Amino acid sequence: MRHRDDGQVVLSLAVALMIVAGTMLVGVKVARAAVGKAEAQATADMAALAGAKGGSGVARSVVLANGGSLRSAVGGPDGFTVVVDQGPASATARAVAGS
Repeated sequence: MRHRDDGQVVLSLAVALMIVAGTMLVGVKVARAAVGKAEAQATADMAALAGAKGGSGVARSVVLANGGSLRSAVGGPDGFTVVVDQGPASATARAVAGS
C-alpha cells in the first residue's frame, strides 16, 4: 500500500524558503533605513558645526554637498540648529561655536 505524502517534502521546503526569503527582505529594508538615518544624522551634525562657525550659507553648502536638503537653519546666541532631509530620512542637530 502506497501513502499519498510524496510531495509533502517539496511543499515544506517551498514554504520554508518563502519564510526565509521574506525574513531576509525585511532585514534588508530595516538595515537600509538605519543606514539612511545614520547618513542624515552625520550630514546634520556636519551642517550644524559648519553653521555655528560660518552661518546658514555654509551649512546649506555642506548639506547639498552630501546629497541632502536643508529644511531649516536657525542660529542664535545659544547655538545653531539645523534640520536636514536626506532621502527618506530626516535628522536634527545643534552646535555651539567655540571661542
